[in-house]
Amino acid sequence: MDEPGNVHLSGYTRSTNLQVTAGAIQVDGRRKATFVKLSTDFSRLLYTTHVGGSKRDDSRTGFLGAEGSWYLAGETASSHWPM
Repeated sequence: MDEPGNVHLSGYTRSTNLQVTAGAIQVDGRRKATFVKLSTDFSRLLYTTHVGGSKRDDSRTGFLGAEGSWYLAGETASSHWPM
């Protein structure tokens, strides 16, 4: 949760039509690490993106840095990571 109370979530998706924020990083793969930011009351999707290689990529945990950046940690089965 950030200072204003927005909720930050990470995980993975197999969705082929996940709504992503315009200009956000998004790389398609079979199973993509995903980041979502929701308003304090969960009524608005503020930001979402996904990233992955050609195989399975999962975000297992994440944390919000002091400067407001979101850091993800997880695992990949892809032989190349797009970053």
